[in-house]
Amino acid sequence: MKAKFAILFSIIATVVAVSCLSAVYAERPELEPGHNWADWYTVTEPTCTQEGMEQTHCEVHPDLIVESPLPALGHDLVTTRTEPTCTTDGSEVVHCSRCDYVESEKVLPATGHSLVTTSVGATCTTDGFVLVRCSDCDYTEPMVILPATGHEMSVTAAQAPTCTADGWQTASCAQCGHTETTVLPAPGHDLVTTVTQQPTCTTPGSERVHCAHCDHVEAERTLPMLEHSYAAAVTEPGCETDGSRVTACSLCGQVKETVVLPALGHIYDHTLPGGNANICLRCHTAAEEVQYAPVPFVSGSTDTPTGGTPAGGAQAAPSAGEGTDTPHVDSAMTAQNAAIAEEVSDLTESLSLRLQMLSSHISTNLAAAPPAPFSGGFNLLDAVLGALSAVVVAVGGVILYPYVTLFQWVNTRKKAAIKNIFGGKLK
Repeated sequence: MKAKFAILFSIIATVVAVSCLSAVYAERPELEPGHNWADWYTVTEPTCTQEGMEQTHCEVHPDLIVESPLPALGHDLVTTRTEPTCTTDGSEVVHCSRCDYVESEKVLPATGHSLVTTSVGATCTTDGFVLVRCSDCDYTEPMVILPATGHEMSVTAAQAPTCTADGWQTASCAQCGHTETTVLPAPGHDLVTTVTQQPTCTTPGSERVHCAHCDHVEAERTLPMLEHSYAAAVTEPGCETDGSRVTACSLCGQVKETVVLPALGHIYDHTLPGGNANICLRCHTAAEEVQYAPVPFVSGSTDTPTGGTPAGGAQAAPSAGEGTDTPHVDSAMTAQNAAIAEEVSDLTESLSLRLQMLSSHISTNLAAAPPAPFSGGFNLLDAVLGALSAVVVAVGGVILYPYVTLFQWVNTRKKAAIKNIFGGKLK
């Protein structure tokens, strides 16, 4: 390939040299003397590869023309270079500057992009970016945006607001030094009510409306006196002592009313057996000497019966012939009540005796057969004694149950009999 190119180049050089020599050494024809010849003028311009023509003529005889050839110029070779770009090929062409003759043509490959990266960091308030572009052309890759980071604020100074004055606080960014001052509005008074003096039944109170955070006082108000709250306290009378009912205020202690409850006097029943006739049925104190009177009783009556009372104590029995509201005493009813009381007493004594006998019987049986110590083997005597003890306990429970039931029944009859004697007012 190189040899062919060298041969072609030699041929072109030879042609150019010959052309130049022809142009230099070409001679015009000799003109016939005696004519008035005009200046030579070109009729046909020579080209790179073809001769031209020039002529002259006699100015007196214009038909007399003399021609002279002009040698071919030969190619005027020049080199035209088109530089390659990042994306398109270039070229290098050797050609004639006067015609379209091309001596040679060479392709110059595209160079490709020469990329460089430009980076601008983001700040607190502006975005940053990363830009990749070609240094030889205007090609750029898509830009990468770096978002703004925002301020990193922290409080550097502050003044708290009061109830009536605004406060403030200043914050600074740790990255860029940017500062912001914010007003903290006054919240106003936080009003609360405090009782400074509690009202009573006799004196008014007071309260203050004030701020919970400062010494501002909104108002002072008077609280009205309270009304008395009366309640009655009763002290029951005894047989010989008076009672009372005191109505007083539970708040201030002021006494509104005091009522004396007179002593009730002793109550005796001469129908009770033994020494019980000298014992007051209300206060359970024994009289040193009692003058008895018959105890009237009417079936169905709810009035407290009047009985004999001792001297200097309580109620005295009415004497014969005196006017009294005491109803006529039925001797049959009195005898019946006495019979019931005597029956109750007999049943009580019988029950007590039987309970004592049962308790003694159980104790004797248990003491007669003490348990033998355990010897580690089977003992027939131990088994018999254990079974006998269980039987004694079971039999004792069976025997005891009817007597307990009988005791409860007798006690109920006793209370009913006494209540019947005294008209249902037994305390």
